[in-house]
Amino acid sequence: MRFKSLLKTIIKVLVIFFAIVGIIFTGVFLAMQFGIFNVRGSIADRNKFFTDIDQSQILKNQNVEIQRSIIACESKAISKYDQNLGADILLAWGEKGDVIISSSMINNAIFQIAVANPEIKQEIYLCPKNTDGHIPLQSVYPWANTSDWNVITDGLIKDSSIINQVSKETNVSDRLIISGVVPEQFRFFSANRESYKRYFEPLKILGTLSKFSLGISGVKPDTATAIERNLTDNTSPFYPGGAYEHLLDYPIGSDHDTEQYNRLTDTKNHYYQYLYTALYIAEIKAQWLNAGYDLSYRPDILSTLFNLGFAHSIPSDHPEVGGAVISINNQNISFGELGSEFYFSGILVEQFSY
Repeated sequence: MRFKSLLKTIIKVLVIFFAIVGIIFTGVFLAMQFGIFNVRGSIADRNKFFTDIDQSQILKNQNVEIQRSIIACESKAISKYDQNLGADILLAWGEKGDVIISSSMINNAIFQIAVANPEIKQEIYLCPKNTDGHIPLQSVYPWANTSDWNVITDGLIKDSSIINQVSKETNVSDRLIISGVVPEQFRFFSANRESYKRYFEPLKILGTLSKFSLGISGVKPDTATAIERNLTDNTSPFYPGGAYEHLLDYPIGSDHDTEQYNRLTDTKNHYYQYLYTALYIAEIKAQWLNAGYDLSYRPDILSTLFNLGFAHSIPSDHPEVGGAVISINNQNISFGELGSEFYFSGILVEQFSY
């Protein structure tokens, strides 16, 4: 009798328990159907918000310059509410140039800001319309507003540690070294447009080989040989001093021409290409200083002579700026002018000092 009574009690408890559970589940189901549990910021709200904004769709069919313009506008709008966040979005775009990452950062920022400041949506909405296919200038220097410059910038920053090392070894400022590289890169990309679009632009790397000039700065083999000779010939007007004599020594038993070519065309390590460039500048400076002219603050002359070669280096109190003519967005500028403009522009000064 006691067992039967206990069993009935257990069954009643279980029935009541499952009845309560059933009521709870039914209540939750009905509440979900009628949206009782919906709250601001739910996944559904976020998805709808991102679908309405859809930054990636706005950006993906634009060229790089217009993408940059729109992102800069939107980052500026976001900076009104969160200065660091706006700067971070620009930094991420500058480092990656990735539309998906940038649009996702912007979408999430707008979603958070719009909780208290819904006007942000209208500000963001106007950015693509204000661009209207026209690219606002990011710099007063026309060459700095081009996709070529974006690629060159990325390539130089990748090489920054090597450039800084060469600068210390040669006592030639890293900025002065680059003043010879920048014009050569613009000239290379202009002359090799198909290769640029297919290879160099997507990979964000510097051009390292052309038909007659080699490496990222376009040093010709005979110029490289002259640079080497001037380092060891203390009777040469271009002799920069004993501290430089062994910087270009070759391994014992190596073939000179093969080793030199490898140095000037290495696509994975540009050390020697920057080193030859820096030593050329050091030798030209030495020649002019011996003649009584200091070219330390004349990147226009040094860039011109880097392009023209040793034979055209004739010290004078009225030197001329020139060199090869480079066409950038249908505007012509000489090699020397471009080198000087970069040097004094202040662009990339955080990475490459004066």
